[in-house]
Amino acid sequence: MADIPSILKQVLDSSAQLSGWALIIGGGAVAVIVGTSYYRPKRLLFRVPYLLFLPGWACIGYSLYLGNSIVGKYLASIMVREDQIANIAAQINDIFASQHVYLLYSLGFFGLWLFLYVLFWVFSESFDAGEK
Repeated sequence: MADIPSILKQVLDSSAQLSGWALIIGGGAVAVIVGTSYYRPKRLLFRVPYLLFLPGWACIGYSLYLGNSIVGKYLASIMVREDQIANIAAQINDIFASQHVYLLYSLGFFGLWLFLYVLFWVFSESFDAGEK
């Protein structure tokens, strides 16, 4: 049987990597909103897709929260009796899976926004006038 503490350490490291990616993605999404080098649609219909950032950020925030929970569970696994480690390992596994899924959900929201933005960019006539 594999050494459970070393496996948990690997899951912790993977969780930290996912948290790092979540921070990078979240920072990029914020940069899109506050940056000035992109075209802001004038019509409300074309600005509505920007609301996709809200659930995207919520998913990233929850993914980061789950990553923090993994750290707490890992620390608990170090301090408990041997018979409780398997239960904590199962919890860590479930939390890690959820962290990964919520990061993917956020990518889905941001990807959908990007798809709609590209459609706007291709089909909008305002770009021909050079408007920002």
